Amino acid sequence: MADIEFGTKMREQFCLSNDYCFINHGSWGTVPKCVLKEKNRYLEEIESNPDGFFRWNHGRLYKEMTNIAAQFVGADPKNLVLVGNATTGVNSVVKSFPLKSGEGILVTNLTYLAVRNACQAACDKVEGAKCHILEIKFPIESEDSIVELYEAYLQANPDVKLAIIDYITSSTALLLPVKRLIEVCRRHQVLVMVDGAHAPGHLAINVEKLGADFFTACHHKRQLCSSRPGELIYFLFRIHESTKHEDDQVTCLAYEDTVEGSEALMKDLFDRYKLVMCVCAHNGELFARISVQIYNTMADYEVLKNAVLDITKQNKPYCFINHGSWGTVPKCVLKEKNRYLEEIESNPDGFFRWNHGRLYKEMTNIAAEFVGADQKNLVLVGNATTGVNSVVKSFPLKSGEGILVTNLTYLAVRNACQAACDKVEGAKCHILEIKFPIESEDSIVELYEAYLQANPDVKLAIIDYITSSTALLLPVKRLIEVCRRHQVLVMVDGAHAPGHLAINVEELGADFFTGNLHKWCYVPRGCAVLWAHPRHQSWVSPLLTAHMYKKGMHLEFSYQATMDYSSYLCVKAGLKFYQDVGGYDKIHSYTSSLSSQAAAMLEQAWGTYLLPVPDSMRAPNMKMIRLPALPYEDTVEGSEALMKDLFDRYKLVMCVCAHNGELFARISVQIYNTMVDYEVLKNAVLDITKQDKP
Repeated sequence: MADIEFGTKMREQFCLSNDYCFINHGSWGTVPKCVLKEKNRYLEEIESNPDGFFRWNHGRLYKEMTNIAAQFVGADPKNLVLVGNATTGVNSVVKSFPLKSGEGILVTNLTYLAVRNACQAACDKVEGAKCHILEIKFPIESEDSIVELYEAYLQANPDVKLAIIDYITSSTALLLPVKRLIEVCRRHQVLVMVDGAHAPGHLAINVEKLGADFFTACHHKRQLCSSRPGELIYFLFRIHESTKHEDDQVTCLAYEDTVEGSEALMKDLFDRYKLVMCVCAHNGELFARISVQIYNTMADYEVLKNAVLDITKQNKPYCFINHGSWGTVPKCVLKEKNRYLEEIESNPDGFFRWNHGRLYKEMTNIAAEFVGADQKNLVLVGNATTGVNSVVKSFPLKSGEGILVTNLTYLAVRNACQAACDKVEGAKCHILEIKFPIESEDSIVELYEAYLQANPDVKLAIIDYITSSTALLLPVKRLIEVCRRHQVLVMVDGAHAPGHLAINVEELGADFFTGNLHKWCYVPRGCAVLWAHPRHQSWVSPLLTAHMYKKGMHLEFSYQATMDYSSYLCVKAGLKFYQDVGGYDKIHSYTSSLSSQAAAMLEQAWGTYLLPVPDSMRAPNMKMIRLPALPYEDTVEGSEALMKDLFDRYKLVMCVCAHNGELFARISVQIYNTMVDYEVLKNAVLDITKQDKP
């Protein structure tokens, strides 16, 4: 008999509203208050230093959480990755599966609709492919009857090459005899993907022993240890700083009292102070182990003393001059995001079933008005990379046709175009070389004109509004006109445009436009817009095929399975903040002026120069300044090493880019910056140039 007292006490651990009776955890789940608190803590931690998280902490935390998840489901960590939800897991496999004409994918009438749609969409992409639907009828007499049903169907349909088998069916809660069904598929040389959306935490599972080819599952339904999609990565463990003060040990240092902490401290002492010494961890404490040889003097140990004392004083705040990479949000907007998270957790069914659609439409309309778009032509996506992917992977590219990017195109976007071309035999991803110095806007227009004249196979061009790594403001409208003359469709990658520039998407003349709201519009990441001209909306579809398949662009993009939509819901709050501080005129006046002043100051202090381009092609809020000679290679690897040192040694968050065998500082200016921030950069770089001691 169930322990009623236990259940009553457990209810107190959740945010669930006392006004409702919740007996539907299986749809969207919910998390304990302590986990939601941990999620909010991470949100604030990430916002306090986005560069630090995305550049150096994300990978380590992701690996740690992947290992923990793998252990929980009985999997080898080498074989497991984290995805947003089980629907994404299935989509990733079926859309990568090398399906050929005359082959098929098998689902059942009980398969989750989003999964069934994903399989249908994959088959729709391959002429002659078929999505088979096996009918499971009630009453079901025994497990044997299900096994026999699969056996007979596969015997009669040898074209089936991949079967999607539910561990527990979603709408009927059937626990299928998965291992036996996998054995049936094996006999017929059919690969198996197990959709275990409801399995982890619900059943005792061991993925490696299951015998399947693929397995996907949600951790946000039954484990109570993670929030909705993408959050499992961060919510299990936290590293604490050491704050010990005993006189006989290294004191007040932000390093763990572990072997790893001692290694990190030794590396910092070596890199930052050119001090070669040994730090040892014993019984939860760090000790400096000094050695003395005949070549030592007391001056050597004074260096150690001063270095350690210097580290203990380094509690100054970080200096942020790289808003352009990941952005951050004002406290009031983060508060609004947290409010939405708590509201959703108080009644997940109420939100996903009845409030999500209304709120999504409201936020879409507000975003559309801000960027000068007709709301019928605009949807929200996670980021500009997703926007570009949605278009290029939907584009009806044929053999002998091509997509045009440039050598300055954002790498993720270039990769997306290459991947789309790789899928079509005979298709080509063209890369137009833009070289420095750039004399005028005319030279860029002429470059495109000549390239398209010589390459009539180009059918789609991706044009940056502002290039990412070089901060070039391209003459977009003129380039669109060139493409029009050559019957080339245009997608404008405006990742840095909304809030940074005054834009009117409808008047731009492009076929597609995407832009982030989380960079310059104060909306939480990730939130972006995707605009498509009405003549193309019938064939543009999201990367994730879900419940709204073939129901129109707006519906398909509006509901992308169970995920965290809270950033979308903050469009109103972010843009309200934008207007409240003065709107475009006030913000642009401050940031563009400070950007130019800071760039001129750095150029003079370092004795270098700005990226050689016309002033009309410099982004208002971002500038590129050549760095002086530094002990770093003029390569991508060198730029990464310099960024890491500036971050670790000077608490300076900025972007360094390598171009044409030179290193440039790409500064960003946001309303929270002052000239003092760029003085910090100036002095840090000058300090590095002087570090030539042995």
